[in-house]
Amino acid sequence: MKQIDLDDGGELEAVVVRMSRAEAAYLTLLTGKQNGVTSEAVMRGGSSLNGKVYDSLAGEIFNRFYENGVDDVVAAQPRETDQELHARGAHPAWEYRTTEGPRKQWDDQDVPPRNEEGEPDLSWERNVDMGRDGWDRFDYTEESYWRRRKP
Repeated sequence: MKQIDLDDGGELEAVVVRMSRAEAAYLTLLTGKQNGVTSEAVMRGGSSLNGKVYDSLAGEIFNRFYENGVDDVVAAQPRETDQELHARGAHPAWEYRTTEGPRKQWDDQDVPPRNEEGEPDLSWERNVDMGRDGWDRFDYTEESYWRRRKP
């Protein structure tokens, strides 16, 4: 937050925000994906406000400094590594599961998720990129994190 302006009655009138190029690109892409209906669903008058935000960011910033506008900024963003995607369970070529048990009383922390017959499904491997090398401990439970390639 850079500046907050109040009107004569002490109500919020304007906010000046400082954001990074990546944050501005995200906001531009987000507002660019909205339409009048979705914008109005967020708040009354949202369609007009969304258009103003998008036009300001896309037209005044990105289209002026980048040949292909905000798309050039997105293309220049570093891509997440496989390890980073696994750490948040988001790699598109993999599926993820979590098994859990009681804290410090769980004997199955190394047993992969079970198949339809109730047997350990050995197609799962420990997701060592998530949690603490594939597991985590909480107040009452422990979790083991698993992954396998999608068929």
